[in-house]
Amino acid sequence: MRLKNIAMLLAVFALSLALLACSSSDDGDAGDNGNGDQPTATAEPTSDGNGDEPTTTAEPAGNGGGGFGSGTGTLTIGDETWEITGVGCVFSAEEAGNPDFPFNLAGIGESSTGVRTQLSVDIYDPSGQERLEGDGVTHSISFYDSEDFANPSVSWESIEATGITIDGKTIHGEGDFDDGTTDEFEEEPGTMEVSCP
Repeated sequence: MRLKNIAMLLAVFALSLALLACSSSDDGDAGDNGNGDQPTATAEPTSDGNGDEPTTTAEPAGNGGGGFGSGTGTLTIGDETWEITGVGCVFSAEEAGNPDFPFNLAGIGESSTGVRTQLSVDIYDPSGQERLEGDGVTHSISFYDSEDFANPSVSWESIEATGITIDGKTIHGEGDFDDGTTDEFEEEPGTMEVSCP
């Protein structure tokens, strides 16, 4: 496994813990199921309560079968676009529990071959000042196979600083991405547009 993939997995693990901690502390939220956990999407038909036909929701990976949150978006790299669901966002270092990360985002996707994937977006400020841009601040976007870390069918990571902008709860990102499924350096342009819950 490539060194950058190990670092990415550690960052995602830390982010996942932060998102889980945030979701379990929001006991009064409308989405709360009474025990502090976010509701889990299932493959069972559900009704919206107003008499409309039931809809079926696929069960996303991560967080015990549920998503990180209720946000959605898209990620396009090269000529492939993924729908991103189950998005959760952390808008401050205090929420993240780490003074170096003023913004984190995690979401779930699915490849064209049906493999479950995860999106991870971070803004890192090593000064601990919670800056979103400036000297030393880096932006990163990672998108990878969440079913097989050792032999991923999908693995994209942004190269150096990626242009991430935050407008309210809309997150836009763009940059060049390296394909981690090959040993060769393959650079592809990509864009991301995500709405946080």
